[in-house]
Amino acid sequence: MEKENFQKDARRIGEVLLLFVFLQLVWGLLLTFFFTTVLKIKNVEISLGLVELFASLIAGAGSYFYGKARLHINPGKNFNTFPKKKIFTSLSVLYFLSTIVNIVFIIIKEIWTLVTGFTLYSPDFTMSTSWFYNLCLVIASLIIAPIFEELIFRGLVLRTFSKYNETMAVILSGVLFGMLHMNIEQAIPTMVIGILFAYVSLKYNTLWLPIILHFINNAIALIAINIPSLEGIIGLFEMVMMVMGASLFMKEWKRLFKKRRIYPYTKEIWKQWTMIVFGIVFLILGVGSLFS
Repeated sequence: MEKENFQKDARRIGEVLLLFVFLQLVWGLLLTFFFTTVLKIKNVEISLGLVELFASLIAGAGSYFYGKARLHINPGKNFNTFPKKKIFTSLSVLYFLSTIVNIVFIIIKEIWTLVTGFTLYSPDFTMSTSWFYNLCLVIASLIIAPIFEELIFRGLVLRTFSKYNETMAVILSGVLFGMLHMNIEQAIPTMVIGILFAYVSLKYNTLWLPIILHFINNAIALIAINIPSLEGIIGLFEMVMMVMGASLFMKEWKRLFKKRRIYPYTKEIWKQWTMIVFGIVFLILGVGSLFS
């Protein structure tokens, strides 16, 4: 009975992820057509900003509320706990992990470019001269994405799979979170970040903490990309956080390792047709992102 329930939940999680991808892509195209052809907005950056804003909102909100009804859970109850004392320590571990992953990934990218002559595709988060486009980008990146992506992955995905096995749920929440970005440049680092978000969300029984960490991570990334004059300050901040995070991570890792337990039905996830389709879409777009 447990195996059947697990298969059913995995299939429904796959539905939510496919719906997110579908809404993001299709509504992006529809909104582009609507703003440029129907409303005849001639300013390209205004139309791009509106597409960025509404496509992310529709995909995030639509997928979350569909999944909430389909999976019969209410992640909203986990907003009750707000461990403000854990924000700084969790953030330091986040920067430690991010630094390690980024160093390794930079080396891999350089080797890939030397061997193939191609660079990896990466989404452009550079702000423009249009204040309206910049406002839409900030709202989409710092409000919509942290809230709805955490509701989906640390709410629906994590809470659904944690009924069966918490270690598996934490890892899956991070892996699927990375895959949803649909390009290798973002997928690998966000998998590691997603695993940390899932771990602290379960440990402190809260969705506030991963949402805040998600917001801070995106905010610092936007600032680093768009305000080069602050690069030195951000680098110093990240170095201090990394050193602190290394010590905290080693303590937490020992605890996490002791609690590790293999779940026998994990492989059933990738036998569900929705997960298979989601995986194929990721492979197609992910492989495509290797040759830009």
